[in-house]
Amino acid sequence: MYTVDDVRKFAEQEDVRFIRLTFFDIYGHQKNISILPDQLERAFARGIAIDAFAVGGFENERHGDLYLKPDPSTFTILPWRSVDGSVVLMICSLVYPDGTPFEKDMRARLKQAVQDAAGMGISLRMSTEFEFYLFRDDEKGRPTCEPLDTGGYLDVSPLDHGENIRREICFTLAEMGMQPQASYHQCGPGQNEVDFHASSPVRAADEASLFKWVVRTVASTNGLRADFSPRPLPEEPGNGLHVNIQVESEDFLNPIDENAVFCSFMAGVLAHIRELCLFTNPTPASYLRLGRRKAPACISWSNVNRSLLVRVPSDHVNR
Repeated sequence: MYTVDDVRKFAEQEDVRFIRLTFFDIYGHQKNISILPDQLERAFARGIAIDAFAVGGFENERHGDLYLKPDPSTFTILPWRSVDGSVVLMICSLVYPDGTPFEKDMRARLKQAVQDAAGMGISLRMSTEFEFYLFRDDEKGRPTCEPLDTGGYLDVSPLDHGENIRREICFTLAEMGMQPQASYHQCGPGQNEVDFHASSPVRAADEASLFKWVVRTVASTNGLRADFSPRPLPEEPGNGLHVNIQVESEDFLNPIDENAVFCSFMAGVLAHIRELCLFTNPTPASYLRLGRRKAPACISWSNVNRSLLVRVPSDHVNR
């Protein structure tokens, strides 16, 4: 994990030309501002100012300015930009001019939730599984709805035309310090999936947020368009984002205690799913996917039925 001193040394020794400070708006859209290395100390000490009123969902009456404070632990090199000099990136926290955390900084909210859980003796590990379509561009570089291939679930070349793209995606992620676990062709034509290893909730969220950017960038350099939308092709499977959650407690004394904590956590998810849908299904198109092709059809759980909201792995149920 990088520290402030590590970032300083790297910037001095490795010919860093630009530092991209990234954050995410309340809708999960990635934003950034690039600074030169001579502004690094100011960024760490005070932050870099942005106009909050110009960011959708960030409008507030308290103050028009917000400051980006980079988190050195998120430091990474951008492989596709680092040719004539390194371009690096850090994910930022959002604060008011007086240093008070910004209420709509979802990353800060997640950190607080993790701390609240730790206060109850509960720790979490999370991982994500992303599905996305790859569509061809036309001869003028404009996006189309023509899938890259006609392959199906776990198909191989020549039916699967996406294996080289997925390989490039995984290599890029690895260069950036992220850890993909598996990649393969999904059910739809031109549909792919990349899965991540489990990690802390904040790290998992950081990786998930940057992952889409990496995929879209790699696809674009190969004359393709990556589509993560819920239902890109009306008659084909939709794109899911599966979030795997491991719940552990320092107070586990026996399997009965473990099961009680797990069941309470899952009951909370089921009880609050209406509110959670604001984040899990944020657009009208999100609901076109539900109830079809293994997408959730009802609010319940199972260790077998993949059409329910929550699936508990069989190895947990059988313990």
